[in-house]
Amino acid sequence: MTDETQTSKPKEICFQMRLNIPNLDQILLAPQFEPVQEMHHAHLVIDGLKSVNLKIYHPDKDYLGDKLARWMGDQEGDLALTKSIEVISINEREDVSTIDFSESRDTTFSLSTAHYENGQRYFLVGLDNVRLVFNPRERETLPASEFYLNAAAKKIIEEMYAYHGFTPFHGEDIWKAHHYHGDYQNFGSVQYRLDYHFYSRKSPATDTYVIHKEPRLLIQHESLPESDVIHHANLICALLSLYAQERISFDFARIHLPDHTVTITRRTEEVIPRKGMRLWHLDCHGKIFDLLRSVDYQAISPKSDFVIRLIDKYNLCYLVSGETEFLILFNILEQLRSDSGGKEKERDKYRFIPPEKEVDESIRARIREIAPMVEEGERALFLEQAPRQYLNLKRKPMHDQFERLFQHYQVNWSGAKVSFKDIKKLRDDIVHGGLLAGKHKKIEDANEVMRVLCGKLILQMVGIPDIRFGKSPEPVA
Repeated sequence: MTDETQTSKPKEICFQMRLNIPNLDQILLAPQFEPVQEMHHAHLVIDGLKSVNLKIYHPDKDYLGDKLARWMGDQEGDLALTKSIEVISINEREDVSTIDFSESRDTTFSLSTAHYENGQRYFLVGLDNVRLVFNPRERETLPASEFYLNAAAKKIIEEMYAYHGFTPFHGEDIWKAHHYHGDYQNFGSVQYRLDYHFYSRKSPATDTYVIHKEPRLLIQHESLPESDVIHHANLICALLSLYAQERISFDFARIHLPDHTVTITRRTEEVIPRKGMRLWHLDCHGKIFDLLRSVDYQAISPKSDFVIRLIDKYNLCYLVSGETEFLILFNILEQLRSDSGGKEKERDKYRFIPPEKEVDESIRARIREIAPMVEEGERALFLEQAPRQYLNLKRKPMHDQFERLFQHYQVNWSGAKVSFKDIKKLRDDIVHGGLLAGKHKKIEDANEVMRVLCGKLILQMVGIPDIRFGKSPEPVA
């Protein structure tokens, strides 16, 4: 039984930094304000998976925190501050060679008159994640990289274990966990294993030890770079998410490379537990290892970001209903249509004989011819707006745009509860403010059909074989 992944005491790393923000002193001007120093002492405070905070120290009279707060209010996005930070040096007592804020987003900014330490004022910047590179260590073999998953992964991994309580076992009174699937499995260019990391913690008040278990993904890799290891981990997490019907991601990673070790700490995301799991409603009856074994890694690897986004969006449908669920599912169909071959703008347009510029000019000429038919008071508005809308004349009807998708995946709509023509009409009513009175049952039926249809399309896209569409996509049980 080993200790926990992150110690209970927060880790605090001391370093020197520079803020590459021009004219920072010009943001707040007052005679009593001292100029901002070029260098700043700072502490990176990592409290397990609870929080990642940056403490930046500064003289009391330069009002650095107030100037930064004003500057950040004028910036777009939440990467402006962290991208301006340049780490100059790290305390030599630390085992860290690099602190990387390039992907860190600021989540909170805290100024307080109580923020004083060792006679210096500081302010706090909350971060959603941070990447650290540790100094190399001598080792004969490269350990497996570790990805500690969020709580949603527990319901998958729990089924892999049996537990033996404190009863005599081979002459000893011990607690034991038995893993049914302890071997590493192949996935792409790596081998992976899903398990628990067990550790115990003593409670002095009750004189007891509590056994904790953290869901974990282990990845063995030879000479893959860090980005490729993370790429494999993200794809595995996406497929775990599809199987679990909720988002699974890693909160902490320890990636072992030949020359150094990298850790990535993310602030833990809140998980809304769901009891549902598996993909039986999509005619996919295997277990998680069957799913991971069946995917076509070579096909999905180049478009991994698209696959991950699509699965995240699909899992949202388990949390919502009605019109919201309908719009999410329809958007998934639109994205799958765009992915099913060729560029969307080329597939959706009619094929004209003359060059496109000549077609555009012909349409504009017709608009100018029609303009005198519009009342004089609205004629200028017509001439301004009509050219922006003429593009729709070159596009095929929406039903025709989806034909390629349904043909590609051999979808048969005959006998379905709701036809695609009806689904399109519902979509137009919802988006363009049509009357929905009395149509809620039709929306529910459409959601049942699209929920299974989208799920099966995603399975086919990632390469799962033997997923077929019958006369009607059947609803989720």
